Amino acid sequence: MSVESMFTRIRVILAEHNAAIGGAGQPGFVEPSDFESCIKMMGGTNEDRLKRMSYEDILQCLPHSQTKTGVKITPTPLAKDIAAIFRGKDEENETRRPVIGLRAERMTIEELVKAFDPEESTNAVAKRLKEISRGEPFVVFSEGRIVDVVTTTELLKEVKAAYPGRTKIQIGNQIKAVYKIGSLPDAMADENPLYPGRVLRPDGTCDQTGRSWRGIPLGVRQFIRVAVSIGDIKVTMEAAHSVLDLIMNPNFDEISKLSERYQNAAIEFDRLSKSGGLPKMVIPMGGNGASPQVKLNNGNKVIMG
Repeated sequence: MSVESMFTRIRVILAEHNAAIGGAGQPGFVEPSDFESCIKMMGGTNEDRLKRMSYEDILQCLPHSQTKTGVKITPTPLAKDIAAIFRGKDEENETRRPVIGLRAERMTIEELVKAFDPEESTNAVAKRLKEISRGEPFVVFSEGRIVDVVTTTELLKEVKAAYPGRTKIQIGNQIKAVYKIGSLPDAMADENPLYPGRVLRPDGTCDQTGRSWRGIPLGVRQFIRVAVSIGDIKVTMEAAHSVLDLIMNPNFDEISKLSERYQNAAIEFDRLSKSGGLPKMVIPMGGNGASPQVKLNNGNKVIMG
């Protein structure tokens, strides 16, 4: 499990904890960003070090409180839950535990946004966010489908104050689209070098040959696409397997070997390299993760399943 995945799960637990004690300003409240910074300052910046952290180590980053009678409260159970996440224990039960309706009602805007999974648009957190936003767009993604928590929180507060939602926003030098709950940016997939417009499956498998492109460098994929586009490679099933046999040979010398065989493509590849026009080799899967409709050479549409 990645470091970011661990902290994502911990943010959900902290959001539930903070909601249960009454939110910010209450004894025992844990600011998730402060907690994460503290853990990282202690050296918890990679999986191995996080796994070796004891709950006693984690307690140093959690606030301690006192009752009205002066009894010191140490959040040991909370620290043990976090330690279990770092060690990968009870992963199935810990991962993004659903926040039920009552908990979502008690959560602050910041907690809701931090607990929000953009690919889960019907759970309690999403429903509460949709209610607060009146269905207006407010979700911004930093990259891919990773929520920009800071900007999203600001825009949610804006629409909560009765302003209409925005459709775009400038962040630094970038213009970002703003989404409603349930809408997602395009998911991108690797494009099949031999069959333009078709996606490779997540493990790199071509749905035509049944063979995987995993581990094949981008430059090789781009060269083959160029060769296909100018007709140096006329794609048949036999030709496709021949190309794959060539590039998967242990003695394959990447571009130089391809250049010997496909000389016109080598000239075009060099020209496109210098002009920045090489194919990107990724295509969108569709705004909500749907499989793309693509056209083959005969014009028939197919849907990748």
